Formats: sequence, C-alpha cells, structure tokens
Amino acid sequence: HIALPQPGATEQHWVRHAKWTWYDARNNGFSGRGLAALTTFTNKKFSETPRGQQMLKDLTYEQAERLHYPKEKFSFLTAEQADQLLKQGQAVTGTLGRSYTSAAQGRKGDIEMFLGNLSIDSVRGTAAHEITHQRWQTVLDQYMTELAQADDAGALEADGYSLKEGAQARYPTVARLNPTYMDNVTTLVADDGVSPYSRGFWNDYGKFLNDGGYRHDLYKVYAEDQVRRGKEAAEVVPFDQWKNDYRAKLLKTAFHETLAEIACAEAEDETPDASRDWLKFYTTVEGLYEAQRTAPQRRAA
Repeated sequence: HIALPQPGATEQHWVRHAKWTWYDARNNGFSGRGLAALTTFTNKKFSETPRGQQMLKDLTYEQAERLHYPKEKFSFLTAEQADQLLKQGQAVTGTLGRSYTSAAQGRKGDIEMFLGNLSIDSVRGTAAHEITHQRWQTVLDQYMTELAQADDAGALEADGYSLKEGAQARYPTVARLNPTYMDNVTTLVADDGVSPYSRGFWNDYGKFLNDGGYRHDLYKVYAEDQVRRGKEAAEVVPFDQWKNDYRAKLLKTAFHETLAEIACAEAEDETPDASRDWLKFYTTVEGLYEAQRTAPQRRAA
C-alpha cells in the first residue's frame, strides 16, 4: 500500500513523494513490473503539476527539434479543453495527440497534444508519432504531385507508378520512394504493422477486404448518415465507388500509423518490432523528408 499526499497537496509534495516512494520501493525489493508500474504512476502524478506540464511541453519541443519539425505547429490542450472536445464528439477518450494531415481539415500541418492524458513516460513517443504523420504526409504529397506530373508528361509505365527510362532525374521523389514503397507494397501489407496499436489498423483493413457482410454494414451506416445530413438517396455515393474509396482510406491510415509507431519506438529508445522492409521504407521516407526540408523550392509545411 502506498500512502499518497492528501488532496490539495502542493507540487513540491508530489515531486518529493514520487522521488522517495520510488527509492523506498526499489530498496525494499520492488523490481520489474512492480517498480515499472510505480514509476509510471508517480510520473503521471508529477505530469499533472504545473512544473510537470511545462516539462511535457519541453519534451515535445525536444522531439520537434530532433525531427526538424516547427515548434509553432504544436498546440497543447488542457484536460478541460479535451473534455469539451470529447463532449462534442471531436475526440475520443484517452487521446494523447493528433495530427492534421489533410487540407480539408483546415489546419494541415498542425499537431495537438492532450496534456491531460500525457505523462513523462508517453510524451516523447507521442510527439515523435504525431510528427512522423506530418513528415510522411509531406513526402507523400510530393510523391503524388510528381506522379501526376509524370503521368501528364507520358513518363509512366503501364502500371501507373513506375517511371520510364530516363525520367528518374525529373521525378526524384517517385524514383527514390518506389523501390521501398509501390514496388514492395504487397510485402509491406503482409508484414502488417509494428505495434499492437498499428496492427489494429491492418486488422481493420484485412477485415474490410475479406468480410463482405462487414463492408455492407459499414456502407449502410454511411448511406443512412448521408441521408440524415440532407442528401437524397440517389445522391449518395454508390457502393462500389464508396468501397474503393474506403479501402484506400484504410490502407493510407495503416501506412501512416505503422511509420508513426516506428518513430514512437525510436523516441522511447526501444527497438521497433518492424520487418526489414518496413525499416527500409521508413529510412527512405526520413531521407526524402530531409531532402525536401532543405531544398529551397520544397520546404516542408
């Protein structure tokens, strides 16, 4: 049993209590899971203090500097602000951070960190995770731009993504990314994630591909929602078009989350549980982001 500071205890009480409780536990035989759980608990309590909240911001900025992402793109939500978003249906319970990677969201490039849910244990990995969403989207945007330009110029092979001989220099992002991305996409999909969190997105993708009843149930929910929003039934996107669009969305999300989880593991000084193919892909994406960031004509957003 752990004696906790009384309600209304000052920050100094919590800091001192956390420090000495940890040392006392270690010196009296706590180890392994027990000590790790106690460390997590005391870190979370410290994170709720004003000094702890500032440390969360500082550690976030540390990751932004390490990964070359602008600090001004971050905003920090208090527990009260997060609760308000939760009530409005704009956030889910336990959200640590989120990135705005779509222009349709109106805040492309922005990252929100949920201070009420973060701790000293989780902030580094969370920041790296969210930054990597932005880094990958920056590379992907450039890839899609070059792919469209190559298509217009007749520089693509029949598969729609491979460059014809002699076109590599004109479309460097496509040329560098294809070997670890589109040329290897079947293997990446089969490898299916890095962490339990990212594997969940691959499970969703697999279920959508293989379960026709699940697809039709999702479409029914989508169509009913569109009608509630004022559309006529005839105006709702047909099933086959919706299916293709939704499949692409699930696949894009799974790629995003897998890359972000590799970055999360690295920030937490862990070895990512990733295949060699995923690590090669991740390294290529990181190199392309840095190339775009430092090129005057293509600065990252």
